[in-house]
Amino acid sequence: NSREYERQTTVEPILRALHKHPDRFSDIQLSRLSDAESHELLAGIFSSVTDDSLLVRQSIVERAEGIPFYMEEIVRMLMDRNLLQSRQGRLLPAPNCMAEMANLPGTLKSLILARFDTLNPEERLLLRHAAVIGRSFPVKLLLHLGNSEPATLDAQLQTLVQRLFLSEEHLHNEKGYVFRHALIQEAVYSTLLHRDRKPLHGLVSEVIEEGGFFAVDERPEILAYHLGRSEEPIRAVPHLVAAAGIAQQR
Repeated sequence: NSREYERQTTVEPILRALHKHPDRFSDIQLSRLSDAESHELLAGIFSSVTDDSLLVRQSIVERAEGIPFYMEEIVRMLMDRNLLQSRQGRLLPAPNCMAEMANLPGTLKSLILARFDTLNPEERLLLRHAAVIGRSFPVKLLLHLGNSEPATLDAQLQTLVQRLFLSEEHLHNEKGYVFRHALIQEAVYSTLLHRDRKPLHGLVSEVIEEGGFFAVDERPEILAYHLGRSEEPIRAVPHLVAAAGIAQQR
């Protein structure tokens, strides 16, 4: 399932693939939340119904336009700026919260990137490398893309989990992580210059080939993806053929 704002971006390639097999998959398009549903969602995390709290909630509802993930990112940004403070598991607006709402970035992507810019340089680089790998990634694979020691990398990943960029996820009995939303991965990936993307995709493909990451039946498609975006896209061809053969057997 997907929402309207995702269909032209992160899930578009998935939808194209699924539509080739309508007998096996269903495309469920989710509608936006109503204002009442949005208020109900926010009421569960705010600690009071004071005038300030209601004004902040109303402003969030108006900005998010029924997109739950947009609401989440606004709340995270306000928390990052200490404009929303946690009290016994609920959120309480700071006195200047409503006044500062006008200074928040105006789009979902710009909100994500504004939060991304608050990370230190090492954390930003780590997230960029992770975004090249994909929506989810094994920790061991990420280690090969940087110069961090395992303990340092683990600490950085935990910080990114706490900052709500990533979640932990086990991948084929390996420790891994996943971007909390595909739009976060897409926004972070967009910060890489085109000339920097190609060598990174090439490096990822080399590490996957040498280290045997991912399931055997998934590997050709993943290698084709990375090689197709590397400096030698012609190398993707045999993997595309292999991936097509696996798809036909399913």
